[in-house]
Amino acid sequence: MTASIAMVSLALASAGLQAPQAQGQTLTDQAAMNWSPCASVVETTPDDATAMECATLRVPLDYTKPAGRTIRIEVSRMKATKQAERQGVLLFNPGGPGVSGIDYLPRLAKSQLGTLRTDHDLVSFDPRGTGRSDRVDCSPSGSGHPPAGASEKEQARFYSEHEARENKRCVAQDHAFAAQLTAANIARDMDVIRRVLGERKIDYFGISWGTGLGAVYRSMFDGHVRRMWLDSVMPPHMNLEAMDGAYLRAQETRFSKFATWIARQNSKYHFGPTRTVVSKSLFKLREQLTRNPRATSAGGGAETVVDGSTVTNLMLSTRDQWAWAASNLVIVRDGGAPERTQEPAGPQINHLAYRALVCNDGSGGRDFEVTWRNEQRRQHDYQAAGGDSVFAWQCSQWPLPARPWKLRKGTSLLQLSGHIGEEVTPYSWARATKNVIGGSLMTVDNDLHGTLWTTPCGMSAVQFFRTGAAPKGKCPGHRAAQ
Repeated sequence: MTASIAMVSLALASAGLQAPQAQGQTLTDQAAMNWSPCASVVETTPDDATAMECATLRVPLDYTKPAGRTIRIEVSRMKATKQAERQGVLLFNPGGPGVSGIDYLPRLAKSQLGTLRTDHDLVSFDPRGTGRSDRVDCSPSGSGHPPAGASEKEQARFYSEHEARENKRCVAQDHAFAAQLTAANIARDMDVIRRVLGERKIDYFGISWGTGLGAVYRSMFDGHVRRMWLDSVMPPHMNLEAMDGAYLRAQETRFSKFATWIARQNSKYHFGPTRTVVSKSLFKLREQLTRNPRATSAGGGAETVVDGSTVTNLMLSTRDQWAWAASNLVIVRDGGAPERTQEPAGPQINHLAYRALVCNDGSGGRDFEVTWRNEQRRQHDYQAAGGDSVFAWQCSQWPLPARPWKLRKGTSLLQLSGHIGEEVTPYSWARATKNVIGGSLMTVDNDLHGTLWTTPCGMSAVQFFRTGAAPKGKCPGHRAAQ
């Protein structure tokens, strides 16, 4: 990437700490951004390479010290194809945290929301700490194994102390940088991008963690938001222990529905005629394989270890996979190995950025005894999903103070969408966040995380960004034709 770096003036750099602009104020401090094709920066198809431009700007590391150290932020855009109909900029964050936004911009352009490119510039960026923006690379190291004969609690403490050492090691690589990895600072970076682009207001679409970022931005810069849509919504407060409970509760609820579904087809699967009997049958199968895992192979392929976790993973399958999962539970019960699935490659996640944005902004997880007690309680409450910590364990002895989000209601147009059965960001979080920040809530009838843009429901977002019209009621969650 050869685009030159736009140095933001002192007045611009401190914009994140100022009150919103008056409507008639001119942008006299707008800095230039020099754009060039992104082909040398991001892997794209030939069409994407010619359509997508990239540029770099500098922002303060610490917005309370605007004259101090600065960092690079990489920005990308696809300009509106019909400039005469252009309404403005749609800024996009795909979630994470710790992942590139630039890598996902071509996917946005090819999704249901890509229709907006006729009248919007589609814009994304690599948040500080990720991708092509300034970052610290700190790969996690292996934990080894707990001492032989260690109790369940001693094993958990062994892994918790390993995470604590990893957290301290990674933060120590650049303590000042890690301390400034917060959603509030990324929101300030977003507002610098807005101003450098010359926009008084932006539209924003965020998924998963990107909804938390959007909520923080709107709480800080409501006057700079035209329209905002948040899909698969984060909770209004990142209490990591409570998030663990909500995640597992959603999984438990879905398993209960799955067990009922299996019971209705007992003539096919033979796990029992009622939800209770099916559950007991599957729990018994899991217990047997936990005590006595077996090695087997399917169709002459590589050897596979079938154990209790194999059963758990099948039990917690999403609704669109129930028939496949039930058939494979039968195979496992009858002594075989389940079919292998090809999992799609996940995003590249910057380890330190992910941890810092969870732990700097989140509360809980610091104290092993508290996390352990909560795990034991959840183990009792959620027999299918189990009690393991999903979020809190990552912040073991995190060496920086927690600075929770400060969300509040605004006046700009806001739409939220929650997926009724999903566990990654449970539907209850969407309701809770709506109560804090306002807006309207649309229910997507599926249990697939962050899939608004891959379903026909995405056209509701297109209409919202074009006209401001809020959708009503529930939207079918089946996937759109690709």
